[in-house]
Amino acid sequence: MSESKKHDITRRDLLAGAGAAIAFTVVSPQIARTYAANSKVKLGLLGCGGRGTWIADLFVKNGGYDLFAVYDYFQDRVDAAGGRFNVPAERRFTTLSGYKKLLECGVDAVAIESPPYFHPIQAADSVAAGKHTYVAKPIA
Repeated sequence: MSESKKHDITRRDLLAGAGAAIAFTVVSPQIARTYAANSKVKLGLLGCGGRGTWIADLFVKNGGYDLFAVYDYFQDRVDAAGGRFNVPAERRFTTLSGYKKLLECGVDAVAIESPPYFHPIQAADSVAAGKHTYVAKPIA
């Protein structure tokens, strides 16, 4: 009986081992993600109308986001939003399929603020491209 006690694990041993295992599984955000601790999420905006620019402004004011690229069907809206948020001309996209170019330009996430008709395909393409996707729910 005394030999079996030598091989038994005590509660203290179990807790110490579990604590060590937990300590090694908790990883700082810098190691867990590819982003540095102080980097911002590169956000792409799909839809540069009134609601889209309002939402983009909220993201920017949050401080954790950089409005990296903008898309709208209408060139004047893209230019207005790009100018307001200092988005370079090479990251301003138009035409019906222009949002696909936005998905390929290096954004980490997209905010879909386009007309509701386009939400399903734009959201599906955004997720398929591996982007974090925020979709505006239309008022019904």
